[in-house]
Amino acid sequence: MNIATKFFGHIRSSMRLATSLFFAGTAILIVVGGVWLASDRWEKVQARQYETPKLWTVNLRNNLHFNLTAKTKLSDGRLYMTISSDAYPPYLAYARAAKDAGLVVNFVDKDGFKVHSKPIMLGSFMTNVNESGKPVGMSFEDSEYMDVDTYASIAKLDVQWSFSTEVPHTPSESAPAEALLDPCAPNLAKAERLRRLAQHGTVRQTGPGVYEAAGREVAFFTHDSSLLNCR
Repeated sequence: MNIATKFFGHIRSSMRLATSLFFAGTAILIVVGGVWLASDRWEKVQARQYETPKLWTVNLRNNLHFNLTAKTKLSDGRLYMTISSDAYPPYLAYARAAKDAGLVVNFVDKDGFKVHSKPIMLGSFMTNVNESGKPVGMSFEDSEYMDVDTYASIAKLDVQWSFSTEVPHTPSESAPAEALLDPCAPNLAKAERLRRLAQHGTVRQTGPGVYEAAGREVAFFTHDSSLLNCR
């Protein structure tokens, strides 16, 4: 009788302990979950302010003879950027033909430390032309992953380059005109297709993901910028 009583007493004590541990564990999970949800909600609220596009300008006239402007925003953990120049100096016709010619756009914090760098080959830029077909600048669009803390720390941009700004001295020849390239060629990035399209005339966006110049048209899927149609 005493053995049975002790046995069932032990069972009841174990069940009470297990119940207490269960409720304690549940309470901890609720608290942790609540803290995580509150933190996630706070981060989203904080991130929302960076969805407004911000303009950055780097004066490169003394060295590259143009100003570089970047428009950026952060949305859903991705940095969206449009980078453009306000001029197209003559040396670019030669520099863009060089194999490794490019820019590096550095995102710098208030203390002067680089927090992110974006290398861009000159060939990846689209040529902007006026109504006469004359190049007046370059532009580049891209997006990539970036967290909120990194974006929030950006205070300014600086630029490095790996090309010559000298125009070759060829008295008997003028600067070579860019050869017309086919924007419908396979395996091209969106930026390169638009750059090639710009060689034919002024590029105009005529619809979502649809661009036209001098009778040529290139259309992209809007969700991933892959080629939809080209003629």
